[in-house]
Amino acid sequence: MINQLINSAQIELDAAATDLEPPELPVHSIPTLEKDIYKTLSPMLQERFKLFGHWLSC
Repeated sequence: MINQLINSAQIELDAAATDLEPPELPVHSIPTLEKDIYKTLSPMLQERFKLFGHWLSC
C-alpha cells in the first residue's frame, strides 16, 4: 500500500513538472535592502529560477 502511494505521488509530481513554463523574465541579480544595490545569484538560486521562474511580489 505504501509503495502504491509513493508511486502515485511520483506520477503526480512528474506530471506537474511537465506543466511548468519557463520564467517570463530572466533573473540575473536580486535586490538588497540598500537602494540600487543588487547581488548576483548563487548557483542554487540560479537553478531555482531556471526551474520555477521568479516571484512577482513578496
